[in-house]
Amino acid sequence: MAPEDVRHYSSYLKDLTDNAGHQGMNRIWVSAITLHKGCIENDSELIEKGFKGVASTLVIADGQRVEGIKIDNSFHQHRPQLYSGGYGMSFAESTATLMALSANTYFSSIFSADKKKLFSDLLFKGHQLFSYRNAVDFGTIGRNIARPGAIKGISPLTLDELAIIDAPQASSYLNWKAHLQGADFPEFYRGNKYFWKSDIMTQHGKDYYLSAKVISRRTNGTEMLNGENLKGYNLPLGATNIMTTGEEYRDIFPVWDWTRVPGTTAVMNQAAAVLPWYLFGTNEFAGGISNGQIGAIAYEHSYNGIQAKKAYFFADGEMLCLGAGINAIRTQQVVTSVNQCYSKNEIRMGQENENVKLEPKDSLKFLNGELLKWVFHDGVGYIFPSGGDIALKNAMQSGSWKAIGAGDSEIISKPVFSLWLNHGTAPSDDSYAYIVSPNISFEDFKRKAMSQSFTILVNDKHIQTVKYRESYFIIFYGAGTAKLENGLDISSGSEAIVMMEPKNKGFQLSVSDPTHQQDIIKISINQKLKGQAVSYSKDGLSTIVFDCPEGDYKGSSITRFYEK
Repeated sequence: MAPEDVRHYSSYLKDLTDNAGHQGMNRIWVSAITLHKGCIENDSELIEKGFKGVASTLVIADGQRVEGIKIDNSFHQHRPQLYSGGYGMSFAESTATLMALSANTYFSSIFSADKKKLFSDLLFKGHQLFSYRNAVDFGTIGRNIARPGAIKGISPLTLDELAIIDAPQASSYLNWKAHLQGADFPEFYRGNKYFWKSDIMTQHGKDYYLSAKVISRRTNGTEMLNGENLKGYNLPLGATNIMTTGEEYRDIFPVWDWTRVPGTTAVMNQAAAVLPWYLFGTNEFAGGISNGQIGAIAYEHSYNGIQAKKAYFFADGEMLCLGAGINAIRTQQVVTSVNQCYSKNEIRMGQENENVKLEPKDSLKFLNGELLKWVFHDGVGYIFPSGGDIALKNAMQSGSWKAIGAGDSEIISKPVFSLWLNHGTAPSDDSYAYIVSPNISFEDFKRKAMSQSFTILVNDKHIQTVKYRESYFIIFYGAGTAKLENGLDISSGSEAIVMMEPKNKGFQLSVSDPTHQQDIIKISINQKLKGQAVSYSKDGLSTIVFDCPEGDYKGSSITRFYEK
């Protein structure tokens, strides 16, 4: 195209960088247009304005309703909606490219050291933790789930750019790039993280990824826009990702049974999976707790006529999933999906040490009386410590991209492994428990199935109490007392999530407010303790007052040590 034609068409480009309504990735797009317009018209002021528009997004988006980078390094777009994949991935790649464009020019100073640090934190403490190999968590991509290739990870070219413009951390970017190509997950970033601004928890090992995403009144769970994500109603309702290769869910979504999104408790009625617009959370209770290595997340579910208390515990390369107080008045079947992924390799199942292989295209159902103990498929083991009415399916499933969005109408078929628990047509106070062990050999899994790391002490609609080695997790759905082992009791005067770990000659207590509304949380323990804000009564109780975090830190954990 002739230069004069380029300049002519540039005259139609508008500078929209003064519109405060453009936030996050939307501001990057309009800023890039202004920047390019300035380059075409040789207008340095427009170029500078474009770069400043890009740099203006490198701030903490204070307040739940502001889109962009959140204080916990998650990324929001389209209201308070987790979008670290999709819009957030575009934000990362576009910002890196534009920062690289400014390098060695007058405009590079616009991206200060503080802004570069904020950007690298978003990448390493956010984007990377939602990723595994060359895949991102399907719970972070919003309506993009209806597009082929939507869970693809960050571009290797972006990581190359970042290694140059952020030279002090070049090795970290290159390690990330190696992980995209199959290397173990970088050691420094392994462990557990709770993103309290986005209602999601992730767990990384060197060769696996686990997560659980929940919903609350403070977040929009997902969206249906432009005819995309037509069946995504259940996506934020306790959905889990279980990955060891990163290929488990790649482009599987057209053939999914959307009533059985992994980790969710839902009605097996296709109409109930239809998403009409945004899914606005209605529950107050949704929260988590983490010490960086182990953690728990829980929420109070009341959607599509089903009530339940759902919790997820992460530790020791495992995820324990609990549900309690499951009630529904509908007549359709209510199920909890354990997983629905590509079928690969053989499937084994059994009671204790006895096991049988499942041949392709077999579907099996195990009633509680048969006491199925475990299932093993593609390097992932599933343990059912409480039994249950368990169903397993291994078959071809068919569908089209058009059925879930605006894509191709061609019918495609893929082999799918499905595992779920049945709760009946009108469950009353039902419950479930299962453990997921990723990236493990069959022989090691059988040994682990016989000596579980988790001990379920209580699983009901009031309290869920779990022991992991010598530590305890307690989910208080209201005021109550959890009876632990060796006569130890711990009480809360309100809703709370508590983690109690033995340390030296006492306890390390971590507490969070799952309602984001409390000023204080009072915890009582029937032992004499010394430490901050503790009082000891004659009846043998130590009462501890925790001041809840304020502002953008509401819902985050408070951790203290108490000596016996």
